[in-house]
Parts: sequence; structure tokens; C-alpha cells
Amino acid sequence: MSWPWWLQSMVTPCLTCEPCRPDQDSSFGDRRRNSRQRSRRPTLPRPLQLHSGRHRVEVVSSPLAGLQGLVGYHSSVLVDGEEYYFTPSGIRCYPRLTSHRKARGVQRKQVGESPLGGTALLDVLSKDFQPQTYDLLRKNCNNFTDCGLLLLTGHRLDAHLRLVEGLGAAAETLHLVQILSGGRYEPNDKAEDYDHDETIARVSATILQDVAVRPQALAAGLKHVGHRWRCWLLFALGIRSSMFCNILQPSSSRLPRRQGSWIEVSESAALEAADNATVLPVFPLSSIYWPGTEARLNIIDPAYIKMYDDILLSGSRRFVVPYTRSLPGGRVRYAEMAPKDRRLFHIGSLLYLTDLQEVSSQTGDRVKYVVSHEVQGRVRLLRLLNPSALFETDSEGNKVNYLQAEVEMLPEQPEEEMPESPRPKIWRDNLLASWRQLHNLSQQFEEPRVGEDFFVKIGPNVSTWVLSAAWQELQVATQVDRGQKRALQDVEQFLKAMKEKDSKISGQEALQRVPRGLLRALSGNVELSSDFWEPLLQILATDGPEERGQLLLELIQNELKLSSTRLSLKQALSD
Repeated sequence: MSWPWWLQSMVTPCLTCEPCRPDQDSSFGDRRRNSRQRSRRPTLPRPLQLHSGRHRVEVVSSPLAGLQGLVGYHSSVLVDGEEYYFTPSGIRCYPRLTSHRKARGVQRKQVGESPLGGTALLDVLSKDFQPQTYDLLRKNCNNFTDCGLLLLTGHRLDAHLRLVEGLGAAAETLHLVQILSGGRYEPNDKAEDYDHDETIARVSATILQDVAVRPQALAAGLKHVGHRWRCWLLFALGIRSSMFCNILQPSSSRLPRRQGSWIEVSESAALEAADNATVLPVFPLSSIYWPGTEARLNIIDPAYIKMYDDILLSGSRRFVVPYTRSLPGGRVRYAEMAPKDRRLFHIGSLLYLTDLQEVSSQTGDRVKYVVSHEVQGRVRLLRLLNPSALFETDSEGNKVNYLQAEVEMLPEQPEEEMPESPRPKIWRDNLLASWRQLHNLSQQFEEPRVGEDFFVKIGPNVSTWVLSAAWQELQVATQVDRGQKRALQDVEQFLKAMKEKDSKISGQEALQRVPRGLLRALSGNVELSSDFWEPLLQILATDGPEERGQLLLELIQNELKLSSTRLSLKQALSD
């Protein structure tokens, strides 16, 4: 069965193992031919090579054909003009831009400069991107480009260039890809265990491990690289090597997604607070609480019952809530979590207790307190005083002690719109206009959406914090709704398959065999990935109101593109 013509043109850049090769370039030399061979036979990464010279790093993207970019993009990395990208045959390398030759709408953007060259790119990533492990949805060229940019420059691939991955997960569940491809798409079993978040973490760790032990080479390279790369690398190394502490520079308010944005947590001895330090209790949760809003929590663990008793006794009533990953169901238990998830975002929300109700008798001791708070601002976590508290539990798995940290209160910039400065009004108008378009598309999909009065009475008059809180709440509800719809379809297919296998099985017996993961999704328990939270954390860490508004606008426009894609596919199938 042949591929539909538009789908064939759509996937060609990513699936072509041997694209049209340029004429042999004598200046390319044996080194790059050897690099191509090394990409086919991956070896263990060797130490990174820092050079005093600069390597120009660019990202190239082109819309996948057929739907003009609504479905997604093909992307690659250019290092000094040499192209690197990922295909079913592994990492491909060519002396000039090759894989986008027949594409329209090619975008070529300089990302920065790097002390690492193409050889380092192949050495570090060839282990993760081996031949025969490519999958159109789960492990494709955009995953490789994302890792490559992080390794070379500290940047990540723009979110709108990775829409195909988010669409792919949903499309596979709905069997759209099989339909669109005429039944030709089959998941690659060799890509089943690929975890992009884990690969990103490993790339970050590789940078830290290799350069931290050779400070002389690092120092030589840092003299010749750009300010943004220097800030990122020194910020990450500052935790591990005191020799760079005196040259750390403040990061940009537009926070790059990097290792330095997180505080790694491990069991260690308790520390004494410094003189005159501001010390507050820390309550890590797998959600974000925005300044200017209210937060309501149910308190179960003995550790946090003690925390509330302590802040009431002291009269402080304040504590910090930083974002962290959690176990399924939202429980934060570092002793049971993977090491890569044992970390806190370095910016947390400052909560002030306004009301506490003792509800043990009403809940049969399942919940001790129901508490209400005002979110009064943000703080930066400087130093964890007793990190082992996050690992300590009793025989029933309940926490027994709470974390404390030295913190820095972050000042808030006023959000008043001055008559002589119309720029904030422009971004707000664009944001609300894009949100309204998304609102109209959500009606067609029968998905959660805000009320009509939001665009008239609320959106124009509230802070960027409140807008961000509204967006987060809406997106969580949308993900839950989509997860329930996918789970319902999967359950129906599972029950149908069970009935076909054993016609005598009762409906009750078949329901008892439904996987627990599907039942959790049906009940609204949907696990949100790092890709969901990281853009929101970037907004939380941004100081300026206008900068926050622009970041939120990008999120809304990306979701609008994804919804437009889904509508186009729906209409194509109905036709």
C-alpha cells in the first residue's frame, strides 16, 4: 500500500536515510567522513573537547509539507555550516545544508556560539540516537536537535517546533496516524524505552561532569564564548567548583531551561542557618501557586501538621511552595522517586496562612487540617538546611519532618499601565485575541474553556500572575478532559477485545481486568509531563510584567497552532 502523496512529502525529510548528497567537497576532508562512520557505530562518549575558537551554532527548521507546518517541523543543527540531524540510519552529518533542500519556508536562525564542535556533538549523542531507533512520533529529528542545542549552547529547541511530538502522542491513541498513513505507520519497539526528559538530564550531567574536572581548559574556552553561554555554564559549575564563585554573573530574566534552574536534593547532614538569614519552612508540591491568587490545601502528613503548628505558634504564618516532581497521585516522596526527579525549582511561591480548620472528626482522620492562604509573592531558595527531611517517612509512608531553607524575598514590579507606555496594552490585546481564537476552537472540540465575560471583565484588568493562574487552571482541566476521552476509548477497545477473546466473560469480569492506569485516567488522574510545567515555571521566574505577558502569549499561540492542527486533521478525515 502506497503512502498518500501529501503524507509522503510530509515525512520525507525525516525518514530519508540517504538524502540527496551534495557533490563531494574536498575541503570537507577525512575528519568528517570519519565522523559519519562514527555516527553509524556509536561508541561511549569521550571527554568533551573545549576549543579556544568559536563554533557558530544555528538551528534550521522547515514545515512538514502537506499541511504547511500545522502538523510539525523537520529540524537540524548547523555547526560552522555543517549539518547534523537524526534519521532511521542514525545521526547524519553533511558538509552543507542538505536535508531541507526541497522544503519550502526554511527558517535558519543563529542560536549562539560554542566552545564545542561537531565532534563533541557526535560523541555525546550517538549513544542515545543509534541507528534503527528512530520513531516518527516518539524519537525523531526534533528530539535530537533539542539535545544538540542544549549541549552546544545551553538553549532548547523552540516549543512550537516540537508540536508534532505533542500531537503524535494523541494521534497515536486515536489511531489517526495509522489512518493518515494508510496503515503504514508502526511504532518502533526500539524507541519504546526512550525518555526525552531523561536524555536532556543526561546531556546536562555530561557537560557538568566533563568540564568541571578540567578547569584550565574550561577557563580558556570561556574567554572566547558569548555571555549567555558563559553565564549558563558558570552558574551550573558554581555549585561544584569554588574557583568560579567570584565570577558568577546574574542570569537573564528570560530564564533558560537549564540545570542551574533547579536545586538537586540528596540526603545530607543538617546545616546551621547563617547570621541574619531569612529562614522559612518549605512545602514542595507538584503544582504552581501564583502571586495575587488564593490557595487551599488539605493537610495529612504529620510533618506538615507540625509545620502549621509551628508557624501559628511563631506568628509568622508564612512558608514557601516550590515546584517539584511527584509520584502518581501527587505524593512527594523522594525516597521512592527516581534520582532525576529529586529536585526543587529555585523560585517558589510565598504563601500566607489566612484560615485553618481542624476537620479530623468530619473526615475520619484522613485529613487533619483544611487551610486557606494568600499567595503574597515569590522567593528564591538559596540553601536547604535539612534536605534529608524530604526522605524521612514513618512506617506508614507519611513524612515526619519538614524542610527549611534560607531564602531571598523577590521584589515585585508594579503592573500599572502608564499612558505614555502603550506597549503592555499591545501584548495584552494580542494575548486576549489569541485566547479568544482558542476559546472558539475549544467549543468545536467540546473542551474546557473560560466564560465569555473573561475577555471583557477579567482579562483586561488583572495582573500577569492572575492571567498565568487562569491559563494553568484551564490547561490542567483540558489535559484531564483529553486524558479521560482517550482512556474511555481505550477502555472500550479493551472490553471489545476481551469479549472477542472470550465470549462468555461477563461485563463485570472484563472491567476488573482493565489496567489501573486507564482507570486512573478515567477518574481524572492525568500525569502532566515536564514539558507542561517548564514553560509555566519560566513565567514564574521572570521578573518583568511585560516579559511574563510575552511568554504567556507564546504559550497560548502554540496551543492555538496545535488546536488548529487537530481541527484540520478532523476535517480531512471527515472529507
